[in-house]
Amino acid sequence: MAESVARALGGSALRVSSAGLAPRRRVDPMALHVLRAAGYPVEGLASKGVSATAASRADLVVLLEGDSEVVGPLPPARALERWAVEDPLGWPVDVYEDALSDIEARVTDLLLRRSITVRDPWADARVQPAVPWQKPRLVEAAATL
Repeated sequence: MAESVARALGGSALRVSSAGLAPRRRVDPMALHVLRAAGYPVEGLASKGVSATAASRADLVVLLEGDSEVVGPLPPARALERWAVEDPLGWPVDVYEDALSDIEARVTDLLLRRSITVRDPWADARVQPAVPWQKPRLVEAAATL
């Protein structure tokens, strides 16, 4: 979810890639459903492992830790941020929606701290979010950070 949100909010100012220390075989279908319903792009999202080489070339690595412990060694990185975002896997849809809102706020904060303009991903979209709460929460998060 974080990859899709970062691409949408950061636009061409970011090169975003997402990978896991313990990747699953496929992207969680409920995560894809919640992203689509909120108007985020899901094309090209895939479950993949992090490469130490790619992580060391990145300006920033964001580790989504949730409540679980980190599996395996952390990749070398120029800068590392740890975000305590609950993994919604296996929980009801509202937990996914909460995780998405949390990720939106954290990505927005990250962009603002790095002086990157936060895009309104729906400004030029042909498809508006299907979930009415999504866009107001995003605007609210950007205004409060």
